[in-house]
Amino acid sequence: MRTLRQVISLLDEAFHLLRNAPMRAWAMYLIGSFSFLLALLYFVAGFERPNAAERLTTVAGVLAPLYLWFGFCRIQFAQELLLAAGDDRPARCFRALSNQLFLHAAELIVLPVSFLAVLPFGWSVAFFRIATCHPDPALGKLIKTSTRRASAAQRDSWCMVVLAIPLAIALFINLAIAAIFVPELLKSFSGYETEFTRYRGWIGNPAIWIAALGLASLLMESLLLASFALRTFYYRSETTGRDLLQNLKRVAGVLLIVGFCSCSVRVYASELTPSDLEQNISRVTHQSKYDWAKHPDDRPQRKTLSGFWQRIDDAYLSVTRAIRRGWQAIDKFIRDLMPKPSESNPLQAKAPPNRSLDWLVLALAALAVSAAGVVAAKALVSRNPVPSQTVSSVKAPVDLHNDRILASELPDEEWLALANTYTAEGQPRLAIRALYLSSLAWLAQQQLLTISPFKSNAEYQADLSRRVRSRSALELFADNRKRFESTWYGDQEAPAQLVEVFLHDLFRMKEQAHV
Repeated sequence: MRTLRQVISLLDEAFHLLRNAPMRAWAMYLIGSFSFLLALLYFVAGFERPNAAERLTTVAGVLAPLYLWFGFCRIQFAQELLLAAGDDRPARCFRALSNQLFLHAAELIVLPVSFLAVLPFGWSVAFFRIATCHPDPALGKLIKTSTRRASAAQRDSWCMVVLAIPLAIALFINLAIAAIFVPELLKSFSGYETEFTRYRGWIGNPAIWIAALGLASLLMESLLLASFALRTFYYRSETTGRDLLQNLKRVAGVLLIVGFCSCSVRVYASELTPSDLEQNISRVTHQSKYDWAKHPDDRPQRKTLSGFWQRIDDAYLSVTRAIRRGWQAIDKFIRDLMPKPSESNPLQAKAPPNRSLDWLVLALAALAVSAAGVVAAKALVSRNPVPSQTVSSVKAPVDLHNDRILASELPDEEWLALANTYTAEGQPRLAIRALYLSSLAWLAQQQLLTISPFKSNAEYQADLSRRVRSRSALELFADNRKRFESTWYGDQEAPAQLVEVFLHDLFRMKEQAHV
């Protein structure tokens, strides 16, 4: 239990150290970690792309140097944390940095193996973080020192891991929820629609979950680094006394300020006679803002009004008094509902009333009443619909000669029925347009494109190319688009056989769209 309390105290100091860390330390750590995380996400997303083997070889060649770059930024971040704690700046040494990078590369293999083995995991976490905080030009000495300190701090390390895992899980869940709801909130407040709001399939994309897991791991890594940086600082302070010097600096600063203020402040006091004091009090109390404290006979008389203005003044005073009495009644009712202070505790009985609690209760009551009113109004409207709304909801006949018609005005089945009607009437040009609008309506229902009056046919095809996975479906849509544009915007009438070809490719596109 004592070890757990010490670890919690150390984590508290680590949070404080991270808050006081300089901006350059955070900038270095975030640049190195985010660059490696983005490359890792690109590497994972490359498995779903064509020619993945060729691309992943190139990405893997870039990923290895970025991992070393992340290790370098992490080492610099740990050194900045040590400086913020009060340690001396270490001498720059290339061999010490290369030794730390070597252990950072070995951590990628040793740490997962120790996690699977369970027992050496706490020791491994302590070993590699202590090595990150302790530069040494001799690799053997660095390993020996880190091993000795990790063995001494093994119990503390296990307590840190046990406390950090629930925090990491909670942080991962918060980041995942934010990734799901932030695009919807952005759309609700600004109306801006993104790929995340158009297509829900991105939730199952492993890159999203890897990004949330990576961000949670990087933030928890900063907390662990700060904790072991403090342990390293306290270990070095056993021989250097830097922790005592830091406390003496704080105390000396406070004593210096107090001494300076006590020596520099001079109090000038002047004797005040009783007559002067009485005159000052009389002059102040005769001001108009203190009329409320005077006897009613001593108060200045109000200017009398007559006729119409007097009635208005009386009505105003009666209304304000009624509002004041109503507010006092509500305030008394709320106070009666609240628990009374205990008479056995005189400090509690003499405590001033908490007005913020009253305002909070009133605000919640007003919010509840408003919500109940909105729900009741919606329920009343739903039970008693306006007859004119039913009449206006009847769809008007579609005029295919209108160039401003949208595919979203009818479902794809009705567009197909309309195309069959025009084919039977011998109007293949209108039938082909109905079939093209049917294809757009079906793709919009499958969330493969978005219907908009400002989009051209080429933009619809580009939108489809970003969302559909099947190349054959995209090619079939492109062929039907060419047939539609050549017949609708051309001067020649479309042959009847072209409608059958268009319809055949439309059904094939629907089959291939989700392959």
